[in-house]
Amino acid sequence: MSSSLALAAGSATCPACHLTDRPVWWVKEQALCANCCVRACCLVEPLGEVAFGTVSDVERFSTFAAEEAGMQRESGMRIGQAESVEVWDEGTYDAKVAAVEETESTWPGKEGTPRLKFVFRVRSDDGTEYTDVWKYTNASLSKHKNATLRPLIAVLMPEADLDDPAFVLETDELVNERCRVILGIDAEKGRNTIDKVMRPAPRAARPAAERAAAGAPVAVAPRRAAVAVADPQLDEDDAPPF
Repeated sequence: MSSSLALAAGSATCPACHLTDRPVWWVKEQALCANCCVRACCLVEPLGEVAFGTVSDVERFSTFAAEEAGMQRESGMRIGQAESVEVWDEGTYDAKVAAVEETESTWPGKEGTPRLKFVFRVRSDDGTEYTDVWKYTNASLSKHKNATLRPLIAVLMPEADLDDPAFVLETDELVNERCRVILGIDAEKGRNTIDKVMRPAPRAARPAAERAAAGAPVAVAPRRAAVAVADPQLDEDDAPPF
């Protein structure tokens, strides 16, 4: 590293702190006292020629400045660019509950309030791509008009009697529940949102040939018993067997 520091000659006033009669170093062609040099985080080397002060002053300042810079290097951190998140088009998609996590609210005035984070695994229309989108709800089955958990459970578990005093919600039972979701876009945060959760679309029955090819049992309608009809040209005893 090139030399960039030498003691200034004679009594000098530091242009930064305006204190006089103290050792001043030339730092990058500017005269600064030792304290101001350290605060400016300058890591410098003495030229070796001293016009004011002592060599020990220069060595002491150089060591202190090096220690300051070393501590800054050790405590620093590297920050890269944020990872891009793929945003899907708004619309209705098939989905399922991938996870339910217990968290706490961070909203001002509601810090620490229990809440639930529902992670929905959304499937593309052609079934080849998936993305995870989350939705937060409160953590009680309150009937309040602003409650968000109870309406969601009514959709995911329509058979549950939410008015039963003995009903207890086990969040693990919600995992893998199928549904449909309407995706929105939060332009400010650059991600998708769950605007609405609905019951899954009914599965269309596959043709018998397709089920047979997949190894699924094919239901065959029972054969009705034939009824012999008397032929006017035949005796009833000669009617063909069925």
